[in-house]
Amino acid sequence: RDDHGKTLTCRATNELVKRGTKETAIKLNVFYLPTLKLELGTNMNPEDIEEGDDVYFECKVNANPSAYKVVWKHNDQVVQHNSKTGVIMSSTALALQAVTRHQAGNYTCIASNVEGDGASNTV
Repeated sequence: RDDHGKTLTCRATNELVKRGTKETAIKLNVFYLPTLKLELGTNMNPEDIEEGDDVYFECKVNANPSAYKVVWKHNDQVVQHNSKTGVIMSSTALALQAVTRHQAGNYTCIASNVEGDGASNTV
């Protein structure tokens, strides 16, 4: 992962030949599992959330190749998009409108790419 995007150069030299140095370079494309960081929305304090508040989460994903799927979980159960109950999801954000006490608990996001699944920290 640390070498992703770096340039690898191969150089060969033959001192018996005029202009006897050949060189080629490639940019590395390193595939790796998604790494994720889950955060509460800006200016949100987890100790100050009350019933009826709107709560926002952002899932920051770093993956190569890009993640093709992001799943949200609440207490290890998959969260389903449901605009009627105020659960609004996108690939990198989760909004809970007018939260209830039943929505208290641990939230995580999981991203998948061809290398496998990566899970975020718990919020």
